[in-house]
Amino acid sequence: MEDFTKRDLELLEEIVIHADANNKLKNKLVALGYDEKMSLVIAGIIIERAS
Repeated sequence: MEDFTKRDLELLEEIVIHADANNKLKNKLVALGYDEKMSLVIAGIIIERAS
């Protein structure tokens, strides 16, 4: 197994946080009646612009 630096772990944590936020937003958009694939795209754009 590779050795991870502190920076690697920080980046991984940031990725996980963004993925979780993206998934939650996608689920909310689907609940509002948006298509699931389109919701994933929209959520990704919103999360990217917010960060």
